Amino acid sequence: MLFREDDPGDAFYVVLSGEVEVYVEKINKFLTTLGPGKFLGELALMLGIPRTASVKAVAETILFVVGKSGFEKLLREHPEISEVIIQELSKHQEELTQRQQQLRAMGLVDESEDDNNPVNWVRKRLKNLFSL
Repeated sequence: MLFREDDPGDAFYVVLSGEVEVYVEKINKFLTTLGPGKFLGELALMLGIPRTASVKAVAETILFVVGKSGFEKLLREHPEISEVIIQELSKHQEELTQRQQQLRAMGLVDESEDDNNPVNWVRKRLKNLFSL
């Protein structure tokens, strides 16, 4: 088990070998299986929110793990990486919209970063969180 939904975001993972399964325990819903070259854990770190899903290894798996401070440093020193991650996240517009609405309801979306386009919102949130 790598992490469970609602855990704090403390690391970014890249699957080097093996497979991990991503699912939402609360509603017993399988989301996807990720293999080599895929990454995970970015949403909680990039948006400053708890984990949105649970992840477990389903085969012998080797991961490259970057802690929160290392991830922030990586994004500051290599802003082009954030764009690659944003492009991958843009494939999940519905989830981004849900997270944005949750943060709005909690009063955690700064007016300067709010945007109806969830991808633009993530870019602005990154800029605010990591001074990019």
